[in-house]
Amino acid sequence: MTTRDRSPVDQREWRPIVKIQVQMMDVSRNGLKVRTPQFVARGAIVQLLVKQAIVLGEVRYCVPAAAEFNAGIEILDLIPKLSH
Repeated sequence: MTTRDRSPVDQREWRPIVKIQVQMMDVSRNGLKVRTPQFVARGAIVQLLVKQAIVLGEVRYCVPAAAEFNAGIEILDLIPKLSH
């Protein structure tokens, strides 16, 4: 393999896909606040499936809230679901 054959790689640690049911607490133009039963690490890239769209976001914070956690998610991309 030569130097020109190499491609840059995202150096973040890869984690397995985990599906978690969350409750939407707040929505703003640039982000979401969700309640989750499980801690989600800051910097994690998440995909949220909502009725109208698929939201791709990055976790900015995750703090304890009673027996669960509140997570702030910065919206990176919004993909509208196709209607039939």
